[in-house]
Amino acid sequence: MDKKLETALFYVFFATLMAPLTLEVAPHVRIYLCDFPLFGMYVCFFMRFCMNRAHARFDGFDLVYGVFLVWLGLCAYEGRDFDNSSEWLWFWLRGYIIIFYMRHNLGAFISSKTLFYAVGLCLLIEPTLAVLQTVTQSSVGVVQQYFGVLKARESGWLYEGSRVTRAQGTFMHTNFFGNWLVMLMPFLQARISHASFKQRRNFGLWWGFCLLALVLTFSRANWMAFLLGFIAVLFAERRYRSLWTKQRRWISYLVVPLLLLAAAYAILPEETEFLIELAFARAERTFDDKSSNIRTDLIAGALTVLEENYALGVGPGNSKIMIQASNAFIPTWFRATVHNIYLIIATEAGIVGLLLFIILLYLPLAKTLKLLRRGGAVLPKEVLDNAVGIVGSLVGLYFAMLWYVGMLSESEFPLIVTLIGAALGMSSSGMRQIAAAKAKPAQTNAQLPAPLVAVASGEY
Repeated sequence: MDKKLETALFYVFFATLMAPLTLEVAPHVRIYLCDFPLFGMYVCFFMRFCMNRAHARFDGFDLVYGVFLVWLGLCAYEGRDFDNSSEWLWFWLRGYIIIFYMRHNLGAFISSKTLFYAVGLCLLIEPTLAVLQTVTQSSVGVVQQYFGVLKARESGWLYEGSRVTRAQGTFMHTNFFGNWLVMLMPFLQARISHASFKQRRNFGLWWGFCLLALVLTFSRANWMAFLLGFIAVLFAERRYRSLWTKQRRWISYLVVPLLLLAAAYAILPEETEFLIELAFARAERTFDDKSSNIRTDLIAGALTVLEENYALGVGPGNSKIMIQASNAFIPTWFRATVHNIYLIIATEAGIVGLLLFIILLYLPLAKTLKLLRRGGAVLPKEVLDNAVGIVGSLVGLYFAMLWYVGMLSESEFPLIVTLIGAALGMSSSGMRQIAAAKAKPAQTNAQLPAPLVAVASGEY
């Protein structure tokens, strides 16, 4: 019963990530909607711990994250605005709380199938909303807001005098939605190569539908991040799973989008042609539009701030004000900080903080690749599918961090740390399964009954 309850809470937790509602309960302290099911999951985990059915384990990741938190605290104390930084300290601490649970339970208590079903729930709801928003040219379904204070807004793009709505799912901005797809679509992609024909057809159509939703975001950074994640999944399949080289089922990736495009063109030829034109126009302006120019100025400002504060930075959460003050070309109406997560961490926590952050990103990816390298012949298919999906997810995410700032928001950060915790949890659980399989060799002569020993030794 407790397993069913905890699994149900996990589904609720994952679903609430799509509705990142927040409530400020005290100055600089916010509670997210997903915190409520997370609390229930921890209660179940603690009960299992008290009954000696769960154990707390710590490894190098915990050590690095602990040092990272202490370093952020030092940077906040020495920074520009401690009150503002304290909110970000809680932000990073609650990230570890999510990772700690996922690392101890994903793969060990909550199954890999459960993780995939939770991902699948999101990949059904969000793309459907995206297509509906494009068809109706509205922000229907957007729920991003603070409790009691509406913050939702429609994402649009001005093209040849007309404002075109960009798909944004349930989120406040289309880039949040695009990055969600980048992180979750590799889980579907990893299933296609090793599925039966019927499953491959269904997964292929599902994946193609998600790809259509990603195109409708008109988010260039997420398009590029998706492409890298796509290549990373193919690499992992070819390098660690021999079935891909024998049966080239990955052709579904190419056929399905083309079939969906042909169907859309047959039903709505003018609208489809217009959307294709928009996508090409958006891609052509990647390095030559107002947004790109502002981002270049933000990078220049961030480098200036980093040069002056390379040791301890300006404190968590203080980069935006300092960067905008350092460059006169940045317009005052531009609300975001530099669109590069690595530069944000460097300007707020110095070079040491950036190095610790990179190590935290490296460890889950390295552990997942190690799991694939050693567990191909031992682990269940579902575990290997999710491991390959996580590789594509993390590679796409780490690239998107070069061009985008949404990872440090309530819309994306909980999902990111959930996937990092899942990577660590499945790796830890999988390596224990591999060790157990290796510890079960064929019985030696010393373990066999006397008559069989004689047979084994050739006496009979």
